[in-house]
Amino acid sequence: MTQTERIRFAISTALLTWAVPSIVVGALGLLATASFVPSPVLRGIALHALLWGAIDAGLAGAGRIRSRRDAAAYPDEYRDVAAGRKLRRTLLINGFLDIGYIAIGVALIVLFPEDRFIIGNGIGVLIQAVFLLLFDFINAQRLPKAVPPWYDPAP
Repeated sequence: MTQTERIRFAISTALLTWAVPSIVVGALGLLATASFVPSPVLRGIALHALLWGAIDAGLAGAGRIRSRRDAAAYPDEYRDVAAGRKLRRTLLINGFLDIGYIAIGVALIVLFPEDRFIIGNGIGVLIQAVFLLLFDFINAQRLPKAVPPWYDPAP
């Protein structure tokens, strides 16, 4: 397994470690707010925990499958450098998108101060987006910024 494949697998594992509890907490929160604690704010937070957790689990599963598939291929240094550059770029782009999600979460809270369910949605978006912002930028730093001197992206 190459360095990039190991990092991709570790990233996928960490994302799955966040996704599963998010799904469980979200599902339990929705159940609780429907039955025991009729709080629109908690229902909004739980909804986002469940939805973002499901999306994160799907992304983590795809990343794990891809890292295992790539590990089965013949090791190729050029392919590994290209994959590392692509993964780093993807994480950085996602990090900047996370900043947009944070802005959306804040906007929901500020623009709809009377609607407790929307406020809960805004809080739910903020929780997930702040985690993903840190997750994406920290993991992007694990990958090399510069390419080796022998690497030529043309071939």
